[in-house]
Amino acid sequence: MDELETVVARLSEIVEELLELEDDDFAARFALEKERDGLRARAEAFHQRKDEHRSTAELMAEHAARTTQLEAMKDQLVNRATQASSSSGRGGGGDVPIGAKHGGNLTTAGMQGMGADKVRARISEIEQELAARRAVQLTPTSGHGSRAPS
Repeated sequence: MDELETVVARLSEIVEELLELEDDDFAARFALEKERDGLRARAEAFHQRKDEHRSTAELMAEHAARTTQLEAMKDQLVNRATQASSSSGRGGGGDVPIGAKHGGNLTTAGMQGMGADKVRARISEIEQELAARRAVQLTPTSGHGSRAPS
């Protein structure tokens, strides 16, 4: 079992142990919650490093794919609002409001329902990793070795 699997397994055990504790066992609860917080921090560190082993080309390809996916979500949302507006007698031309009163979803709420927040978050993660690689590439090495883009 690798380190991340060990962390996740222990987090699961802690949840079970917390559920089994007596309500007034504050010391044990505190100790478990402190351990849980430490494990969550370690899991977050794994998450932050998940793209280090991937090449820059792979990350750029995923970025392009995720951007295309987000644009498709926007188009789908607008198409749904247009169809709803047309079916309610507004016709196909002119400005098409994307409000709930016209049969569509509010843009923000509709995009959230489609999972756009997760796609945007992943795009942001990729952009941060690519920016970090560019920064490392631009800074002179100090003899400690730098992470070069793949």
